[in-house]
Amino acid sequence: MKLYHFTPTLLLNAILKNGLTLGRLPIIDDNGRLRAFMEPCQWLTNNGDWNSQSWATRELIKYDRTAFRLTIIIPKHHKEKLLKAIDYAPYLPKNSQRLITDWPGSEHWYFFVGRIPRGWIRTIEQRPAEVSA
Repeated sequence: MKLYHFTPTLLLNAILKNGLTLGRLPIIDDNGRLRAFMEPCQWLTNNGDWNSQSWATRELIKYDRTAFRLTIIIPKHHKEKLLKAIDYAPYLPKNSQRLITDWPGSEHWYFFVGRIPRGWIRTIEQRPAEVSA
């Protein structure tokens, strides 16, 4: 299955060396407290459009979180580790569900539970200059 992962420039070298290893899903309880992380949990999307990544705001983080788009191919024998985020959301506490459901385009998100080796990254593309950040 072909999916995409967007990343800032500052993380690209580590990803090229080690693959995707740092992803995680925060588990926030109904009182708004961080309780745990589901990790490793890599965030992926089937929408490769740079301008459709609503999560990539600069409200808290001041750099471009979509500077590079990685095309990932998940091998068939690892698809059981791939979860459609919107389908998984009901199993989470309400505040964690909002991390998934309160963003336009979240129906395109997936979690890969595990690490994604460098060999599964097929292409690495830098954001074209004509595409706004």
